[in-house]
Order: sequence, then C-alpha cells, then structure tokens
Amino acid sequence: MLTPLLDRAEIVRAGQHITLFGPLFGLYVGHVLLFVLATVYEAFAAAKQAPDLLGRQLRIVGLGILATAAVALVTDVLLPYGFHIFALQDVGTLSTLLFLIAVGYAVFAYHLFQLRVIVRATFVLAGLVALALEVYQLALSFLVHLLPLGNAGARNFAATALVLTVNAFTQQPVRQWLEKLIDRPHRRQHAAERHPHVRRVHVAAIAER
Repeated sequence: MLTPLLDRAEIVRAGQHITLFGPLFGLYVGHVLLFVLATVYEAFAAAKQAPDLLGRQLRIVGLGILATAAVALVTDVLLPYGFHIFALQDVGTLSTLLFLIAVGYAVFAYHLFQLRVIVRATFVLAGLVALALEVYQLALSFLVHLLPLGNAGARNFAATALVLTVNAFTQQPVRQWLEKLIDRPHRRQHAAERHPHVRRVHVAAIAER
C-alpha cells in the first residue's frame, strides 16, 4: 500500500534498469542506514570487551559489514537517488562478497566457526540435493510408466504425489544417516583421545604379530 511512496516505478530504458523513487525513499534509506550503523557499532563495541580471539573475529565481521554497506549505499542509493546514475547497481549486489570474504577470513584465520561443522552441513546438504535431483527424478520417471492409469496427466499427478510423499518421509532419516556417516571418523578420533591406553595396547598387539 505504501510502496509507491518509496518506489514509484521500475522501468527499462535503453537496456538499463531505472528506478523512479517515491517521496519517502529518503526516509527509508535513513532507516536502513541506522540499522547498519547500529550493527557495526555493536560489533566493534563488543569487540572491545571480548577476549582477544573473539574481539578479532568481531572486528573482521564488522569491517565486512561496513565495506559491503559502504559500497552498496554509494552504488544503490547515492548515485541513483542523487545523480540518476543506475549503471553501477550490480556492483552494489556484488559487494556482498566483501562480507562473505570477511566471514571466510575469520573462519579460516581465527576459527570463527568449527570447520567440521561447516563441512558436515555442506556434505549433508549436497547429499540431500543430489538425492532429490537424481534418485527422486528417476523414481518419478519409473512411476509414470508403472502406474496403471490411462490418462497421462493423471499418471504424472499420481507419480508426483507419491514421490513427494516418499520424499517427505525419507528426507529426515537420510539426513540423520548422512550426519552419522560424516561424524564417524570424528567419533573414532574422540574415542582414541579419551582412551589412549587402549590404542597403545592395540598397537602393541599388532606389533607382536
């Protein structure tokens, strides 16, 4: 209902996307800028009181937010709204890479997150996506030809409903199986660290053989 007050129209002129701003767009920009500045302030304020490692992590993430916000405000707000220059709007979208780079640096240089958790989530998500795209697609094609329905549309609908039902009931067990699979080496390592004497006895027994 209030959208025209912020964004009156979106048009394409000579192959270039142009925004016609509404009368309240300036207030909207101030609202967004206030939240961005508050986020950066909180990150740096917390970094001063945090332990050394956590403080470095927060400062790096805060710099990533600040860099992304600065580029986006110039290319997506200042140039289009103040000077009617719309050619650099894609740069503002790409500036999110600066935040991702900062987070990535904090992860690998200062251990912002546990790499095992990231690898685990990536592996599980990739497995679920591969299962959805490949296995269920094969199952759908097979069921379309197998179901004894004369109408092709009815066969497609029934096969899709059946595959989606199977997907709904099997996704969680598959997720849990993948999580256990990737956690298995970590559990073995953890068990070996907790019981080093068992490992020494096992190694000695192998050596005697």
